[in-house]
Amino acid sequence: MTQEPTPPSAESPLLTRRGVSSLALAAGVSGLVLAACGGGDSATTATGTASASTTGGTPSNTPSPTATTPSASPSESPSAAPAGQPQGGAAQPPPPQQPQQQPPAQQPPAQQPPATTAAAPKPAGTRLASVGDVPSGGGVVLGGQNIVLTNTGGTIHGFSATCTHQGCTVGGVSGGTINCPCHGSRFDASSGAVVAGPAARSLPAVRVVVQDGAVYKP
Repeated sequence: MTQEPTPPSAESPLLTRRGVSSLALAAGVSGLVLAACGGGDSATTATGTASASTTGGTPSNTPSPTATTPSASPSESPSAAPAGQPQGGAAQPPPPQQPQQQPPAQQPPAQQPPATTAAAPKPAGTRLASVGDVPSGGGVVLGGQNIVLTNTGGTIHGFSATCTHQGCTVGGVSGGTINCPCHGSRFDASSGAVVAGPAARSLPAVRVVVQDGAVYKP
C-alpha cells in the first residue's frame, strides 16, 4: 500500500514569522543590556538597531520634518520701460535742443561828422562892381572895362560903353536911358536899343553874372 505524502501544515509560515520576530526581540533585549553596561551612546545605537530590526528594514513613508516643499518660482513680470522708451525697442536719443538765439547786439549810433562850412564858390569871372554900386533906375560906367552897368527893376544889365555913332564913351545913365555926351545919342537902359540921336545901332550887350552881392564878367 502506497502512502501519500502529508501536506505541510498551514501554520508553518506563521510560525516562521513569529520565530523571526522572537529572534529580533531577543536581539533587541540583548542590545539594551549591552548598552546599559557600556554607556548612553551605545544604548542609543543599540536602540536604533533594534528599531531597524523590528520594522524589518521597511522604509518609513512619513516625510522628514526638515524637508521643505520647493516653492514655486515667482513669475517674472516685465519691468516697466523707462519714460520716453517704447516697449521692447531700443532707447531713442533725445531730440536735439534748439540753440537759443541771442538778440542782435545794439550798435552804437554812428557819429555824425561835424558840420563843415561850405567852401565859397569860385568867382564867376572878373569882378566888376558891387550890386550896391549900381543904383536902381540908374547905372555906372566902368571906363577901364569899357562896360556900362544898369539896374532896372532889380536886374543888373551890362552893355558896351562905346557909342555906335562915332565911338565916344557914354557919359552916364539917367531917366532909364544911357546917354552919350558927344552928339546926344540915347540908348534904352534895359535893352541898349537906340532911343534918340544920330546913332543908328544899339549898344552891344555884355554878359554879366551876379554872385554873392557882386557883379562879375565871365
